[in-house]
Amino acid sequence: MIFEMDSTTFAHRLEKLVAKLRDFPGAAPSLDLFGLDVDAFRAMAPVAPPNVPYARHLLRSTSEVEVALARWTPGIACAPHDHGVSNGWIYCLSGRLRETEYAWTGDSLVEIDEHVRKAGETCAVRADEIHTCVAEGETMTLHVYFPRSESVRLFDTTGRRTLTVVGEVGAWFPVAPERISESQPWPRSR
Repeated sequence: MIFEMDSTTFAHRLEKLVAKLRDFPGAAPSLDLFGLDVDAFRAMAPVAPPNVPYARHLLRSTSEVEVALARWTPGIACAPHDHGVSNGWIYCLSGRLRETEYAWTGDSLVEIDEHVRKAGETCAVRADEIHTCVAEGETMTLHVYFPRSESVRLFDTTGRRTLTVVGEVGAWFPVAPERISESQPWPRSR
């Protein structure tokens, strides 16, 4: 099993996956092609603190790419958010992840589509896409984004405002004040 292999071999296999995914938006290859399976990630996946949608473990972070492993808290959705300047992929490693996509209708953000990603499935993520995710049970995902984004926007549907957040933050409220670089009321924030 992969989790028994040394970190150099694991890093090499992960790098091969990243190189293949640079061809966004082509089809995402199976992790099996790179000798990466769920057990390789399970031992590394952090547990999320109480009342937080997920916990992340950065596997690689450069200006060109970010690879993160997430373990989700069942039933707690992340906030609607975009991915800054990044495009990429989400691999559902285990469990089920419900993704809801949003679009602007007038000055309101409305749900337009929903997909359930099961273990072994992938989905593309576009920089201009606004979405939210929630785990339906124990779920683990692998996120690969090109380039690494220095900021993302969180969309507060209750307060009708958009927060631009910087640094290593999650897609949930509340946000630490020092991480907010901009806060704009709707509809001007689009």
